[in-house]
Amino acid sequence: MKHRSEAFRAVQANELYEKKFCDLTIKLNNEIFKYVDFVQIKNKWKEIDTGYSYCCENKCINTNNPAGSCIKGNGFVNLISDENIKYILGKGGCNRDVKVYAENLFKKPQNCFKHCLYYFEIKCIFEGELVNSERIWMNIGLINLNTNKYIFYSAKSAKIYNEKDEEFKLSTSSFNNNDIFGCGLVYHPTNKMNEFPYVFFTRDGKQIGKGMLIKENFDSYKPCVWLNTLFN
Repeated sequence: MKHRSEAFRAVQANELYEKKFCDLTIKLNNEIFKYVDFVQIKNKWKEIDTGYSYCCENKCINTNNPAGSCIKGNGFVNLISDENIKYILGKGGCNRDVKVYAENLFKKPQNCFKHCLYYFEIKCIFEGELVNSERIWMNIGLINLNTNKYIFYSAKSAKIYNEKDEEFKLSTSSFNNNDIFGCGLVYHPTNKMNEFPYVFFTRDGKQIGKGMLIKENFDSYKPCVWLNTLFN
């Protein structure tokens, strides 16, 4: 069964890791980032969360078989490469929500004399029928591996959600083709035990909203994205 060619792609912007950290500090336009160590991690999209959602009861597309078609004609993601997630619209079925996780974790540093920053970006590319963001939603964020709770930014609703599922509405409008969204996690130096780490989000290199403090169980996180389209 062939799917439509129209799709939505989320591309991990790994070129960021090739740049000097000073380039990132200029993009983020925030003085504090001049005094942090950027933890450089080569990462890739690895895991499709079929515990959260699956294309159909057969789970045709999964972590071990990340590219293909759903035999029921439902829309789902394909992991095209280490950096490319492509949402393939369904044909005759419905379009399923999907969560995808990166391979490598963001871990609390054991010994750090500066602020430590983990950061990743994705570029949103609309294709075919998906030429406007009204029919797409995309969330970017982190899952806490100790609590299985999320901190994330919803591009469609322009809201940030913390691990208590509290929401914070931003003035940002709906997102556009080729927008680049980022998520960062900052740990404080180990000699500042009374200061909590925090998560922040960016759009096209500029911070959006305020950082979200993490006050407990903050040893390890994993980057993730949620994707879906609003076609029937």
